[in-house]
This record gives sequence, structure tokens and C-alpha cells, in this order.
Amino acid sequence: MKKIITIIVSIVAVIALAGGLTFSYFSTRFKYNSKTAVGNTAGNLNNKGRFCEYDGKIYFANPYDDGHLYVMNSDCSNARALNTDSVYYINVCGNYIYYVRNNLSSAKENSFTGQMFGVYRTDLDGQNADTITTTKNQVAEAKTQLEENKKSLEDARELQENKKNALAVNKSEKNEKVAQLSDEDKKLQQQIEDMQSQDSAIRAAIKKAQAAEEAAKKAAESNKNNGNKNNGGNSSSPSSNPGGFIYPVPSAYAKITTGLYYSNGSYHGGVDFGSGGIAGQPVYAVKSGKVILALALTTSYGNYVVIDHHDGTYTLYAHGQAGSICVSPGQSVSQGQQIMKVGSTGNSTGAHLHFEVRVSPGGYNNRVSPLKYLP
Repeated sequence: MKKIITIIVSIVAVIALAGGLTFSYFSTRFKYNSKTAVGNTAGNLNNKGRFCEYDGKIYFANPYDDGHLYVMNSDCSNARALNTDSVYYINVCGNYIYYVRNNLSSAKENSFTGQMFGVYRTDLDGQNADTITTTKNQVAEAKTQLEENKKSLEDARELQENKKNALAVNKSEKNEKVAQLSDEDKKLQQQIEDMQSQDSAIRAAIKKAQAAEEAAKKAAESNKNNGNKNNGGNSSSPSSNPGGFIYPVPSAYAKITTGLYYSNGSYHGGVDFGSGGIAGQPVYAVKSGKVILALALTTSYGNYVVIDHHDGTYTLYAHGQAGSICVSPGQSVSQGQQIMKVGSTGNSTGAHLHFEVRVSPGGYNNRVSPLKYLP
């Protein structure tokens, strides 16, 4: 019996010794994190290292934003995106963040951020990302993806152009079209709309002038029949140009800077005189006639004047200097008489004179090329 007890004690001792040696081996092989550990822990790395704590900040891949790199305080407040890389295996040391970029594994069909994946290092604010390593195959795949993105972009541009050409001119469709135009096209479109908005006022003034002119003709005819002389009319006959017109600005500035069509092909309806130094220069009546409209607006034509030349033509002078109009509706003017000064009022981006010639009945759609009339 005593012998049996000795054997059992020996076996227990051997088992205990073996257990102690095994525990000692594995306890030195595996490092366990303390409760105060920071950085990318072994347990986190097993989960692809999607977060890392460093210097009171937590850097993490936001699963609700395609795994983009974020940072927040250690109490989980003030979370914000650092960049648009989809990241994992995050680690932080010194002044840098290290991570694996994997933009191809997220919704990055339109990514143009360079190489799609590899090992990267950035500043602590997520900027100035530099690649540390990337494979030849990864570069090839990224290049293929970039070519596909380029093709998709070209297709999208072609589709956008087709849609733009197919839009109708009703108000809702027009607004949709304008939204797709460039900033320059939007400005030109707004200028056209502003000019059209003044069409009713110009038409009304022309109609009124025509009625007055007709009444004057009838009165003159009646006086003639009664043996009276007609003393009306004090406008001078043009003699400086066989076509009847002179330039509306001094000859030194009589250079047309925008023709009958805008650079995008849309109809301008007139010409612009916008040479350097033209601001404040006098604007002349190109031919004798009667002023039928003189308005000072802050939109559209700005300060502008319309003259009836009593031969079926009307001239419009726009964007005059604020407060410079020196004629009034109903006033007769002679050729070369100053009517205002060059300015940049209304829908204008710089000092210039917008000059139009219209034929009867004088509406917006009756604008013709001034080049047929100017010297």
C-alpha cells in the first residue's frame, strides 16, 4: 500500500512539473496586453487592425463611410474624416499614421487618388500620403481600373451632351439645361433672358412713338391742306456716312470686341465696343431721330437708350454709366449728339457699350446685324 502511494505521488509530481513547464513556455511565447495598452493591439490586428489608439486619439476605419480613415477623441467625441482612403491595419508612431490602403475593395469606381492599394504613410492629419510599397500586379490592376474610369467618364460626358442638346425650351427644361452649362454659359444665358425681359417695354415705346408719328403726319397733312406750313422736326440729316450711321463711340474706341454671336455660338443680337480705357467715354446717337426710351436699370441692359430713326430702324445703346443718360423720351437728337457715357450697369462684367440695330416692328426678334449699317 505504501508503495502504491509513493507511485501516485510521483505521477502527480511529474504531471505538475510538466504543467508548470508548459505554462512557462507559453507565457513567454504569447504577449498579453495590459489594460492600459495603446497602439494597435494583437487582438485588433487579428481583426484587420481597423482601429488604433495613440496619444489620446483613436484612429479608425469608419464602417459607415466605406472604411475611410477617421479620428476621434478617446471618449469617442469629435469624430472626423482624415482622408478618403479605405484603410485597415492602422498603426501610429511619432508624427505619422501607417495603414494599408484598399480603395478597390470599397465603392471606389470613380476614384482618381493614384494607386488603389498598398502600404501608406500620412501625417497625423491624414494628408501627404506616400506609398511605402506596392506590387507590380497591383499597379497593373490600378491602371486597368483607371482606364475603365476614364472610359466611364467619357461616356458620361457624351451622355450629358446628348441630354443637353435634347432639352426643350420650356421653363422647367430650360432651368435643367442651364444647370448643366458652364459658368460662362450661365452668364450668357442670364444676359439673354434679361434682354428678352425688356422686350415688352421696348415694344410698347416703339408702338407709342409710331402712333405719335402717325398722328403728327396726319396733323401736318391737315395743316398743309389748310395752307399752313409744317414747322415740326428738328433732327439733322446725316451726312458723314452714305449709309446714314456713324460709330456710337469715339473712333479711337470703335473696335468691336464681341460680334453678333457669343463664343458658345448663341445669338448676341448686337455688338459690343469694349476696348481698354473705354469706361466713361461718350456714347453718340449714330443717326438723327427721336428718343423713345431712356431707362436706368440695375439688371438686363442697365442704363440704356432706344432711338427711333423714322426710317424703320431703331438703335439701342446699353450698359451706360450710372447717372450719365442726358436725353429723355420724346427728345429729338441729331447725329453725333451725346446721349450717355460708356459704363458697366446691368448684366455686365466690364465697361463696354452694347449696341443693337432693330427693324420694324422693333422687337427682340427683329434685331439685325449692326455691321450692315456702321461705317
